[in-house]
Parts: sequence; C-alpha cells; structure tokens
Amino acid sequence: MKKKIAWVGTFIRDEICTLDGQTLESIGGLYHGLAYAAFLAGDRFDLYPLARVGENFLPDLQAHLAQLPGVNMDLLIPDPAPNTSVRLVYKSATERDEFTSPLLPPLDADDCRLLADCEGVAINMISGADITLEALLWLKEHGRGPVYFDFHTLAQGISDEGRRFYRKPEHWETWLTTPDFVQMNEHEAALLGDLAASDEQELRRFITRVLLQGPQGVSVTLGARGVLAGYRTGAHVEVHHYRHELPASAVRDIIGCGDAYGAALFTALLSGHEFFPAVEFATRIATLNTTFLGSVTAQLFEEKIKPHADFTH
Repeated sequence: MKKKIAWVGTFIRDEICTLDGQTLESIGGLYHGLAYAAFLAGDRFDLYPLARVGENFLPDLQAHLAQLPGVNMDLLIPDPAPNTSVRLVYKSATERDEFTSPLLPPLDADDCRLLADCEGVAINMISGADITLEALLWLKEHGRGPVYFDFHTLAQGISDEGRRFYRKPEHWETWLTTPDFVQMNEHEAALLGDLAASDEQELRRFITRVLLQGPQGVSVTLGARGVLAGYRTGAHVEVHHYRHELPASAVRDIIGCGDAYGAALFTALLSGHEFFPAVEFATRIATLNTTFLGSVTAQLFEEKIKPHADFTH
C-alpha cells in the first residue's frame, strides 16, 4: 500500500534573469522538491501538496502538477490574492538577488489537520511565511510520521522593495529543534549559530548542538563543497561530510539544488534507507540538478537524473 506523504510550502512563479541576458519563466518554490519527490518515488508514495495558491496562478499550476506522477491536488487551497512571485537576478554563477512580491497568508494548525493521516510531512519554507509555528508544533505532536523541515527563507526578511536579507526569526530555536529532520544552508546555519559559515569545525559543533536538542538528523548544505550531515542515536551524534564531484563546465544553474537534496533525502528515508547512505544519495541528486536550467521536468529527469538515481549507483 502506498504511503501518503505531504509536501508543504508555497508555489512560486519565478522570473529568472541569467548572466547571459536571458529571461526565463518557470514554476518554482515548492514545485522543485515536489517534482523530484514524484519522479524519485516511483509508485511507493501518494504525494499531497498543501499550499495556498493565488487564483490567478492556480490553473497554470494544476496543469503542471497533472504531469507529475503520484501527485494529488485535493489539498491545494485557492486564495483570491495574487500568487507570490519572485524575480531572480544572477550576479555570478552562484550569487543572485531575489525580489519577492507580497506573500500569501501562512497555513495554520487548522489547515494542517488535513495532514493528520499522512505518514510523513516535508515542509519547505519557501516564502518564509508558509506555515505558522503553532502548525509545526501541531504536526509534530499529532502527525503519524516524521516531519522534514527546510529552514530556508525563514532565515530571511523582506525589505520594502521586496529584497531578501538575512535575519534571525522570532522563536528560531523552537523552529529548529521541533522537526525530526532539519535542513539549512551554511549561511542560515552561520546566522542561527553565530559562527563563520566557511568554518567546518564550527558547523560540526553547531549541528551537534542542534541534534542534542531534539532532531534526529540535520543537514547543512555547502554549495559546491557538498553537505555536512549529522545523525543522533540517543545521546550519540555522528557528523560526516559528503560531496559529489562534477566538472566545473557541467554546472549551469543552482536553482532548486536544496529542494532536490531534501526531496531525495526524505523519500530515501521513507523508503527505509539508513540516514548516511540516504545523505550520500541526496548529495548526488542535488549535484546533478546543477546540470540544467530551471525546474526539473520528466524529460530532464530521464536524461540528467535517472541514469544516476539508482540508490546503489
């Protein structure tokens, strides 16, 4: 019998301004991770995205989601407000400015009661206001399965011009220590832990400190340097560094790499794999995501990802 898995966050209409002057439009945000989960999961899971969606964007989104295997759209919540959109302006191959339109209201605990029978919930903080803390606490207390949490833009505020900037959110310790599995990038970890992002020993100590306060697994993504991941068994913590090498010439785009990592890791864990082999697998999938532009499609998955997506590859 298939497991019912929820994917929680915000779907975004992305406008991508590349270094070579191109302007591309794609569906981003929650779509990135959900698409990877759908293609990687095969027939093992039924995937239920829970998100508010602007009515101006809903038909386009539904058309795209209909192309993903195993995705059920019953939990999408139409909202009369315009859907959140993001303009991404690249300054280098790995650095970009983000400009965000007004956000949709967050999902609350009442909304998350729709997920009471799910055997796993992945939450990706795409807008930074995707879900309330009370909703996260409710899911942790009443959910049937593990909660995977990508901290992501919860670590960022938005200026009056729509520009993102890093800042510690209110109650950040509770956000960080409530879920079963937590993901963040090195800049988010540096902000929350008051440490140097490039110092691996400081990052290892921060991961250990977080694990001893509640989560079972913590991942800190390091961009081209891979992933630092820690796992707790009782009071014992192990932290390991994983990296999948690619020629620099193969890298075309970094959008969605964290989403690909989270989807690959969570689906591997829900399929019964041990944490560290699952991290190694997820690191490989996230690295391969850099070899094409925009969101993953069925064709791109078949060409770029599937030949390397065998867990034993």
